[in-house]
Amino acid sequence: TIPAIIAVGFWIAVLFSPRPGLRLLFLVGMVPLLTHLFFSFTRGYWLGFIVAIVVSTILTWRALNRSGTRALPRIAGASAGLTLALLLMGSVAVLYVGGGDVLESAGRRFGSSFSTDASGETASNIFRLVEYAEALQAIFASPVVGHGFGHTIEFRDPFLGDRSNPWFIHNYYLYAAVKMGLLGLLAFGFLIWKLLRGAWRLMARDIPWQTRAWAIGCIAITLQVLAILLTNFNMAEVSTAFLVAFAWGVLWSLDQSAGETQGKDA
Repeated sequence: TIPAIIAVGFWIAVLFSPRPGLRLLFLVGMVPLLTHLFFSFTRGYWLGFIVAIVVSTILTWRALNRSGTRALPRIAGASAGLTLALLLMGSVAVLYVGGGDVLESAGRRFGSSFSTDASGETASNIFRLVEYAEALQAIFASPVVGHGFGHTIEFRDPFLGDRSNPWFIHNYYLYAAVKMGLLGLLAFGFLIWKLLRGAWRLMARDIPWQTRAWAIGCIAITLQVLAILLTNFNMAEVSTAFLVAFAWGVLWSLDQSAGETQGKDA
């Protein structure tokens, strides 16, 4: 998740930076991050990245037009550069890793996202459906306050029949509902709403481009993670949760600083 989140930040810097050299630097920096994302072969990460790129591009278009900068040439040039970066990544995959089989496997992997046919690409889909059924049973048993963080569901392997008690669920919303119930989900939703509201308000102010870019980045990576959480539990892990919390903390600090500056100017 971390390289994909950083890649989104680099993309926003490419769109916002007024210096061509800096835009090129961030664009080149995206190549290894995109390569890492590609070889993760994790469809949820791919989907989250696509969501973040689309959202950040639309919001940056809006912000650039409001500031008087011509958004179309900037975004068109950045998109052409991103296309070249993706082609470079694909060339590395074909020439040095597994030839055309890698790209073909990636296509099958993404195309099997909603399939339950018996194949290697869809095995994880079947695992998740069984896991989700067990999670829903646990939620219905205690829907309001959940069972606590020490609770685990009993998972039966649909292929081997083995039973286990994993602490995680490959859907953070089900995970939160099992552990904390609907009250926990409401608290999580309130936190997300506060973040997005603060970022949107900060983005609309007449402030330096770096601050506006950070606000857009917070919106984009938040939606990116929310998409990933549909099939993963990254917010229950330290690495992703720390990075997102760090971004949120910086955002709130920038929001306060911007408010104090505008108060002094007034």
